[in-house]
Amino acid sequence: MSDAPRVVVVDDEPTLRRTIARTLAQKGFEVTQLEDGTQALAHLEKNDPDVMLVDLMMPGVSGLEVLKETKARRPDVECVIMTAYSRIEDAVTAVRAGAYDFLAKPFPSFDAVALTVAKAAERRRLITRTRRLEEELDRSSVAGTTLIGSSPPMREVYRLIEGVASASSTVLVLGESGTGKELVARAIHDKSPRKVRPFVAVNCSSIPDTLIESELFGHVRGAFTSAMSARAGLFEAADKGTLFLDEVGDLSLAAQVKLLRPLRRARSSASAPTTPRWSTCA
Repeated sequence: MSDAPRVVVVDDEPTLRRTIARTLAQKGFEVTQLEDGTQALAHLEKNDPDVMLVDLMMPGVSGLEVLKETKARRPDVECVIMTAYSRIEDAVTAVRAGAYDFLAKPFPSFDAVALTVAKAAERRRLITRTRRLEEELDRSSVAGTTLIGSSPPMREVYRLIEGVASASSTVLVLGESGTGKELVARAIHDKSPRKVRPFVAVNCSSIPDTLIESELFGHVRGAFTSAMSARAGLFEAADKGTLFLDEVGDLSLAAQVKLLRPLRRARSSASAPTTPRWSTCA
């Protein structure tokens, strides 16, 4: 199948129609010639052109009727209206009906006509490509997240996300640095019943061992020298939501031991609404 833009030239003047078609063909377009509006509408039943170049005044079905029917049947097809009766009112009516442009006869040159058709075809191509990309993103993404992709490994990731999202147990996300572990954790959160509650992410490697308990579990005023006031921990901040512990494996063994009890509690407290879900990352 040719990738050349498909153009339909509709004009009841045979000589002018053939000249336009010849010029467009020389510019690389795939051209179909039709002599009236009835043929144009019949052509649209089975074909999907990129551009319709239509004369305004034709016997039977007028160019304006062809324009309106084209936009009703195939809204993405660009239409360029031509006329020897160049009135501002006609131009305004055509543009309001969806015409890409309005060309007055006699043309300054047939190359100018080809340039207008080329611009219309490019507009149709860009609109079609944008819509296709949007549809691909919709099909290949997890709703409500920025994860995209449709390869077999990514489809397996989506399946796993769907499978664990409804559970309340701890989730371990593994992967190399930069592979999107936090995006996966957020996708699990967004697909879960906890999505209306906070998603709290913390980089464990940035917290000194001496402060890990204070950061995660909070402290009261005076608990240590710099504790000038009470402070809620990240567990409390993630109440009924998800606590994402990024790079949990970077914590010292002593710090990891302090996480065992809350991790076990999260596993055994699926019915406890105040327990945040853990999404750990190693």
